Amino acid sequence: MLVLRAQITRVVLGAGNFDWQATRLTANTLGVFALSIFAQGLTPLFSRAFYARQNTKIPVVIGLISMVLNFILSYFLSRHFGVLGLASGFTIASIFNAWVLYIVMRRHIKHLDDKYLLYSVLKILLSTVLMAIAAYVALYYLGLLLPLDTGLHVLIQGFVAGMVGIAVFVGLSGWLALDQTTLVWTFLKNKVWNKMLFREKVE
Repeated sequence: MLVLRAQITRVVLGAGNFDWQATRLTANTLGVFALSIFAQGLTPLFSRAFYARQNTKIPVVIGLISMVLNFILSYFLSRHFGVLGLASGFTIASIFNAWVLYIVMRRHIKHLDDKYLLYSVLKILLSTVLMAIAAYVALYYLGLLLPLDTGLHVLIQGFVAGMVGIAVFVGLSGWLALDQTTLVWTFLKNKVWNKMLFREKVE
């Protein structure tokens, strides 16, 4: 999403009175928000870990602190950077929320496999960085082949570059034996593929 932010914005909003300057500002704002997606996904997971241990106080307190931090950062950063400052304040507060939840959870749960978590994060980071590089290279060469003067061409550029990036990520994560990728493939095989085969047999 960070690499394809301009294409996403131009396809969805880049028409009519939505000029190039507004497109660039929106795309950059989307890029800032994209940096916090991992934190927004981890925060509910960490909160549920506390709920499972009958502890609802800690997630609420940390969440309130993060809200205050979000307000303060958004206020001061928006005075210097405008809309990007608002997005930056939200992103920093979201990452802070997830990070503090993990630190506190780590102190309460002693049997977490830190080595496994570290290796998984490193594998995901490596696959993600190479995915982003592949998508960026694809964007560059597609931009040379296609004149990006129509919404269809922008859509084709973004779609193809996105597929290239996903293919690189899936290939690398499989090569690195990333457990999360194996779980996704197993889910798709059991839920989607088996359902399709069952439907064909019924027909």
